[in-house]
Amino acid sequence: MGYKKLHKKGSKQKSIILDLSLRLGIVIIVLLLVLGLISYYSVSTDSVKSYSQNMSGIVPVYANTIDGLNQKFINELHVYTKSDLVADGDIEGIISWIRKNENRRSSDFSGVFFCGLDKMAHSDEGKDIDLSDRSYVKEMLKEGTDFYISQPVQSKLDNTFLYTVSAAAYDKDNHKIGFFAGTVSLSHLQKMSETINVGKNGYMSIFDESGVCLVSPYPDYI
Repeated sequence: MGYKKLHKKGSKQKSIILDLSLRLGIVIIVLLLVLGLISYYSVSTDSVKSYSQNMSGIVPVYANTIDGLNQKFINELHVYTKSDLVADGDIEGIISWIRKNENRRSSDFSGVFFCGLDKMAHSDEGKDIDLSDRSYVKEMLKEGTDFYISQPVQSKLDNTFLYTVSAAAYDKDNHKIGFFAGTVSLSHLQKMSETINVGKNGYMSIFDESGVCLVSPYPDYI
């Protein structure tokens, strides 16, 4: 009789221990799951934060790269804007000079032209073109506009897509007599962008202010 009571008591203790072990095991599993979720969200948040911080540093750097290219193009136009013929306001002399000195044109430009107040453009290749319908021409002939980067347009000479970098021309009395413009083909801009590395495996795409993709390593995006 005493043995049976002792056996029952021992069995009951084992049952309690087993029950407690199971409960403790479940609690541990739940805690591990909770810790796992906390770690996951913590890492995800940090990753997003890290990505945002990286991008906030990268974007201005490469935006400055494009601004730097355009500034370089503007500086290359000073060869024309600072000539003695411009200071004298000699329009015919300017047109003749740029055509005789076509070889002085920067390799960054597919062409250079002078546009007078009559909105007629005279290219260094010997072509005369009416640009009165171009918005960048209207902008450049306004008082106070010294430089202007146009939206991409289709060339009236060869139908290629390009954008213009323009610099105003002033005579010695500080009267605006027109402006010089260098044309930059989008294919040339594409080649220049391919030399710029973005991180380890990144690439550069360039969009205009309306969101149209101008340059990308993926032709279907353009």
